[in-house]
Amino acid sequence: MIFSAHIDKISAFKPFLIWISFCAISLLLSACATQPITSTAQLEAYPNAITVPYRISEAGHLIIDIAVNGHPAKPFIIDSGANITAVYEAHVSSLDLSDSGNSTSVSGLVATAVRPLAEDLELKIGTRNFERDRVVILKNPVHPTDAVGLLGVDILGEYAMLFNKTDMTASLISSQDLNRGKFSGWRSIPLRHRVGSFPDKGLYFATIFLEGSPAPVLIDTGSDLNFVNWELASKDEEFEKLHRSLRKAMKLYGAIDSVPLRMQSRFFDVRLGKQRWDSVDVVVLEFNALSNIAPVDKPMMLAGVNMFSSNTFVFDFGGDTIYVQPGEGDVNEEPKLEEQSEGHLEPIWGDIN
Repeated sequence: MIFSAHIDKISAFKPFLIWISFCAISLLLSACATQPITSTAQLEAYPNAITVPYRISEAGHLIIDIAVNGHPAKPFIIDSGANITAVYEAHVSSLDLSDSGNSTSVSGLVATAVRPLAEDLELKIGTRNFERDRVVILKNPVHPTDAVGLLGVDILGEYAMLFNKTDMTASLISSQDLNRGKFSGWRSIPLRHRVGSFPDKGLYFATIFLEGSPAPVLIDTGSDLNFVNWELASKDEEFEKLHRSLRKAMKLYGAIDSVPLRMQSRFFDVRLGKQRWDSVDVVVLEFNALSNIAPVDKPMMLAGVNMFSSNTFVFDFGGDTIYVQPGEGDVNEEPKLEEQSEGHLEPIWGDIN
């Protein structure tokens, strides 16, 4: 009877209990729906954050102004593909720099070269000074630019950098201060520093899937174009046929060893982490000059700055993640392996050179 009486009491209070349960569920759902997401204002308000204007050059590069050795600030390109900060040789003397007599090897997409070093200088971003033991002196760029150099990951490596597309401001935030738990509403792209057993050069790689197989993606904000190698393009059967035909045709002219085989193309349904692009314009090119950082005889991609700069995004150099503010076409959840394998390439005819 005690048990029956207990049941009767519960029955009598059932409407009340249902109401309580409904309220509890409503509160839980409300709490989930209103979970705070890091805003750009919150990021810019971090203690010791430095916020400066940035702009996008005609070539598509991210540019901020940096003072060198006390001189007026000059434009530098934000370059995640440079593991050391660099200055173009045309600006060396005006910035009170000189060849130290020491040199280092630098690698680009199509060539590797030994370049001189300038040593013992001071860079100033906003109100913060950065003492540098050395920077690379690069040849002047082929295409005209007002940038005097590249800001590399030797400085950016311990920071997160917010590019606020709305206000066109760039904020440098210590990675140790960043609360990554509040980025749940942003699209995250996990990064790593090396591919397989290749050495860690301080660069950043994401992963793309094509035909169910993963391939490394070098994230290079210093590049205004996106590239895939022929090994990645040839995952598509039509590209493989095209590649064979072009190599055979070029071999007849004796140019296969001297003229890089390249072609403009378009990559559809591109997904890196939780970020998705309907299509990305790419150039198909051999990656031989990158053989010291990745297996270039296997599928590989280089993602340039234009894949990110149309959005507000955070390049968390110190936390090995890119966060992209949500936009139309983004996927809400991490794609499964079979969903990540849908990407495909199509050639844009007439642009082979």
